[in-house]
Amino acid sequence: MRVRRLLPVCSRLLALGAVTLALCGAGPPTAHAQSEPAAPPWGEVWAGAEATPDAWAVYSGTTIAPFGGLHAPGFRLRAVGGYGRYGYDGNRLVGGKVVVPTAFRGTVSFTEALVGWQVGLGSLTSKAFVGYAYETRLVSPHDPVTRLTGAASGVKLALENWVDLGPRWWGALDGSWSSVHSSYWTRARIGWRAIGRLSVGLEAGAVGNREYDAMRAGLLLRYEWSGGEVSGSFGTSGDYQRPTSPYASVNLLTKF
Repeated sequence: MRVRRLLPVCSRLLALGAVTLALCGAGPPTAHAQSEPAAPPWGEVWAGAEATPDAWAVYSGTTIAPFGGLHAPGFRLRAVGGYGRYGYDGNRLVGGKVVVPTAFRGTVSFTEALVGWQVGLGSLTSKAFVGYAYETRLVSPHDPVTRLTGAASGVKLALENWVDLGPRWWGALDGSWSSVHSSYWTRARIGWRAIGRLSVGLEAGAVGNREYDAMRAGLLLRYEWSGGEVSGSFGTSGDYQRPTSPYASVNLLTKF
């Protein structure tokens, strides 16, 4: 029996700062203060969601560079969490004798804590992570065949690559693997900055575990600015139950 695995996913964090000036004797900032460059970002937070006809998931996370800027090589810390629901069709025994077609429904929640390192090689930026993953799944009604139920924990590995292919083209290749149910996820993207900071492009990837495998391909839109980015994608996904079905995703990232 195969069970849908959801991509992992985080809640968005937003930091706000305020400065109070004295009412008496307070004037405008000095020329020196106005020209002082802003400190480089040292962290980022993101949140996202994705859906297919049989499943949906929400996720969020944060990555920080505790000893330097976010865009500089060095040590990284990351935390991720998410929740989702999914469904699949199967059979179960009733009374120990009768096989009854059944629509199963499941929920999944997960958390991850990772450490990593970032390097830059010309226009290529690569990040590698390793850490701890914890996952909880509940299936209703009880499915005696699947092994993807209950709580499980293990090792998580992740690799992320970004390359600028010129002033207007860029590419990204990301992947991860976890010993929790032998889960894996891959995605390749190529984009073209069509209008200013707005990119259009293509993506393809695969996701699965010991009981489920799926592939997807689609179109993407991405808008970037100095403090973050927002992206969305939609296309076709295929697995053993649905050779072709639509999918959509949206993600927001901010830097601090």
